[in-house]
Amino acid sequence: PGILTVCKPVTEPAGRDMLQAFNLSVVRLQSQSRTHLRAIVEAGHVTFDADYRPRDSGYALTLKRLSPVPGGLPPQAGFNAASAARIFLGAHQLTAIGSTALQADSVVTQPDGSTLVTFSEQYAPGKIVGASAAVTFQAGVLSNLAIQWVDTSVCPSAPGVPFLEALSSVLAGDGLIRTAGPLPDASARVVGTDIVYVPVSGADGTYYEPVWRISGVTGTAGATPFEVYVPAISDAYLR
Repeated sequence: PGILTVCKPVTEPAGRDMLQAFNLSVVRLQSQSRTHLRAIVEAGHVTFDADYRPRDSGYALTLKRLSPVPGGLPPQAGFNAASAARIFLGAHQLTAIGSTALQADSVVTQPDGSTLVTFSEQYAPGKIVGASAAVTFQAGVLSNLAIQWVDTSVCPSAPGVPFLEALSSVLAGDGLIRTAGPLPDASARVVGTDIVYVPVSGADGTYYEPVWRISGVTGTAGATPFEVYVPAISDAYLR
């Protein structure tokens, strides 16, 4: 895989400052502590209830619309929810930290008629586990947003472990196995591989480290699916 990264904890600005950095005007501060802030904010003359929580290597933010959603409006012709979500996220720099890419994963119409757009945070060569953005629209206007994002701007790099080397370590008995059935044996076969990021707790916070996820099926007991996780960087860089 070449050079991979390990996401280190970063020091977050104070919550109110971070909301302002997101181009959200603080109308009223409701509560604030070192790890949690709630406030009424405005974005484009629309009022939201904001809930902000600093996270190691990033942040979590939810916005719930307080301004009424216009009722009785016909569907907007040609409305593109994914594009509208990208525009809002970009205008407020909500996914601008680090050097990651925003990838739209799905656009789903909910039972109440609203549209939910979900994104993942891509950091080559894979996505960061636990990082996502979900944007909900009603009648073509944004009603809710929930985002958990990782700041990769301070991530150190480390040599990646080639897949064949990772597979050899699995065959030698290494790795964490996830399965609902029997453990894989010599009859098992691999059906897919990718690299994902997992949180690892350290003395100074959470690090996000890349691991190989090897998917397969057993050759017995109805071809039960399984996943094996092994480090995707050299042991010398693991915490």
